[in-house]
Amino acid sequence: MDTKAFMGAVGAALLGAAIWGGIAYLTGYEVGYVAWGIGFIVGFGAKALGAKGHTAGVICAGLALLSIFTGKMFTLRMVVGNEVEKAARQHLTQEVYRTVQRDAADFALVESEDAYPAFMASHGYSKSQNPAEVTKKELVEFKRASAPRLREFQKEQPDFHAWRRAAVDAAMAEISLPGLLRDSLHPFDLLFAFLGIVTAFRVVTVKREVPPPEPAAAE
Repeated sequence: MDTKAFMGAVGAALLGAAIWGGIAYLTGYEVGYVAWGIGFIVGFGAKALGAKGHTAGVICAGLALLSIFTGKMFTLRMVVGNEVEKAARQHLTQEVYRTVQRDAADFALVESEDAYPAFMASHGYSKSQNPAEVTKKELVEFKRASAPRLREFQKEQPDFHAWRRAAVDAAMAEISLPGLLRDSLHPFDLLFAFLGIVTAFRVVTVKREVPPPEPAAAE
């Protein structure tokens, strides 16, 4: 497989992944059968530039697999990102922002960790309003997550939009895309991925049979 054909296959693989991601961005949904089309695009892109044979077919199948995987990950990122953005618009309101603003200002006055349970109980960071009933688990989680966020808020003093953007980014950072990929795989996803890989291989390797010339008509 020469360089020109290989670059054609790579370009087609990138195009396929971009198309899949673009569809997810425009529709907000993952369309699994696009994986099949990606295989055809990769194989066609290589064959159009002269690729042929089993070696070229294996390379195209590998590129199709990489393109499908990349497109799947990008699609998950787009779909999940849209859902997180939607949830942020619904729940991270101006009222919540003002509450966090007040909490951060009050927390800045807390002088030691011994006062954390009283703060948590009075500001809704515990299920109990009694400092003595704040659980060890709640206290550990407060120290791990809430306390650093309150300190950062008080230090940075972000406006509403910057605060919400940071919250969305933090939520996305905690999401494991490989885990989502594993959990989101369905039999049809595997089927279409398999069809895409096989299609990329066969488009390059299957020879087009040219019919023999018809005998000349007898004079």
